[in-house]
Amino acid sequence: MGRRRPRALLDVFLFSTGPFGPVPDRILKRGDFMPFTDSIDRSGAAALIPEPIAGAILQNLARESAVLSRFTRVQVPSHQTRLPMLSQLPWAYWVNGDTGLKQVSKAAWEDKTLTVEEIAVILPIPRAVLDDAAFDVWAQLRPQIEAAFGRAIDQAVFFGVDAPSSFPTNLVAAAVAAGNTYTRGTSDPEEGGLAEDINQTLGKVERWGFVPSGIVTSDAFRVRLRGARDANGQPLADASQGTLYGLPVHYTMGGLWPAGSGAAQLLAGDWSQFVVGIRSDLDYMLLDQAVLTDGDGRIVFNLAQQDMVALRVFMRLGWQVANPLTFEAAVSGINEVQTVTIGGSPTGGSFQLAFNGFTTRKIPHDASADALKAALEALGAIGQSNVTVGKVGSVYTVTFVKALGSRNVPAMTADGSDLTGGSDPSVAIATTQAGSPGAGQYPVGVLQAP
Repeated sequence: MGRRRPRALLDVFLFSTGPFGPVPDRILKRGDFMPFTDSIDRSGAAALIPEPIAGAILQNLARESAVLSRFTRVQVPSHQTRLPMLSQLPWAYWVNGDTGLKQVSKAAWEDKTLTVEEIAVILPIPRAVLDDAAFDVWAQLRPQIEAAFGRAIDQAVFFGVDAPSSFPTNLVAAAVAAGNTYTRGTSDPEEGGLAEDINQTLGKVERWGFVPSGIVTSDAFRVRLRGARDANGQPLADASQGTLYGLPVHYTMGGLWPAGSGAAQLLAGDWSQFVVGIRSDLDYMLLDQAVLTDGDGRIVFNLAQQDMVALRVFMRLGWQVANPLTFEAAVSGINEVQTVTIGGSPTGGSFQLAFNGFTTRKIPHDASADALKAALEALGAIGQSNVTVGKVGSVYTVTFVKALGSRNVPAMTADGSDLTGGSDPSVAIATTQAGSPGAGQYPVGVLQAP
């Protein structure tokens, strides 16, 4: 029983015999054709492709692809894998005196789904090339396979090119949406020019508590890095050593980076915050009876008739943002604000508030803002210093901060049945500002073209 067909076909290379070995003779771009046929089993391919060769291809692929070399690599057990990610960070508090109460805090998790997809490359090869033992076939094929896989993976993850719909928003789009951009040429030469532009791009990542671990850029940007000068006009000491500010630089996707004003030219990221999940390592199938057609159904290759074999190499992987949450980010968003309004002008009695399953003690009808704050902080779902309370007239304004800040929290509920006097006294809760994470909580910064 054959494997399922690839979800995305990469470039296809046709090899012919040259004076010094097999050489790429023709390149068919993805979308030009699609294969249909049964294939021989793995044992037939194993005779053609030694296992050490396949392993070497995967190792070199990691060097070719910035995603596979910089992201944390994990093996995933299925097509979809749920990854528990922190959505709320715990806070610690000082204990007041020898008998002071230890405050309650909590961490919260939410699931993110990592979905793996399949990529593949098909290489039609004349049998004459394979049969000629004088030629080192794999020395010719391996760089082509590595380049095709590496470029396709990086393009999909960084720019969203041909990315499966199940993948997260590509890195550049997500960083731009978060406001993590800096325009090349903003810094004056006396400030360091390009060197300071890159420094400010790193700062876009650091301001949210992330620690940049590497830089990704294009081969064409090398000349700018070699020409970069500090504020004293001196070349950057480590630019020629493959690093910038002590961070490794990965050059990838030569010729495939976007152009024009606002285009991404360099990415700085905390790559430890990203996961690439490998469902199946580099694998292969050998087709010897396939017919390859173009999009209109016209036959491009008939392998049996033309005495050819087609090598299909494929792997399955997916990626996800692992944990874009830090203590700096946790206080950078929009804090939720809820109001507690005492209606009917009560002259006595008390009321109670409830939050996330916890209920306060009875609160006097004319309690001060500090008294209401103390009642809320005593709840296990809130804790000390996680709310501020103001009061104007009969309206209390409760703002959720720190561990409960920068997020949407449940609405409080109220019980005013013990209020007395006045005219039909009541307690009403309203959300005047919904909480949300702050813009910029993304571990990648983008240096853009002017």
